[in-house]
Amino acid sequence: FGGLFSATQGKASIDNVGQVPIVNRFIRGTTYGSHTRELYYNLRDTVKTAEKAIKDAKKISPKAYSLVNNDLRPLLSINSQLKAFEAQKNKFSRLKSKVESASNLTDAQKTQRIADIEEKELNMVVKVIKKAQSLGIS
Repeated sequence: FGGLFSATQGKASIDNVGQVPIVNRFIRGTTYGSHTRELYYNLRDTVKTAEKAIKDAKKISPKAYSLVNNDLRPLLSINSQLKAFEAQKNKFSRLKSKVESASNLTDAQKTQRIADIEEKELNMVVKVIKKAQSLGIS
């Protein structure tokens, strides 16, 4: 409504495209690290599938559980790193939201701070992936 009101007064309805909430997301969005994030999500999905397989094997028989558990042990050993990253990722999300809503920062400052947060997040993702690779998980 504010945009229409200012348009009727002969002013530009939007002075800064970054002020439009949905457009703001796309302007600041980046594909930097998208392949690394994709690897992480594939690893996470694989671990979740392994957890489900172990749970299902436990229902079948103790022997099936033992066999599946031994086969999937390397995958399950990375689970603690995944959970730690997910917790940290939530903190990064909250930080990004704070920065985006900060009224005392310029758009350039917001963009720089968000880029720094995303770089820290990406570094953590790389550590999890490297740990998985060191365990023979690819």
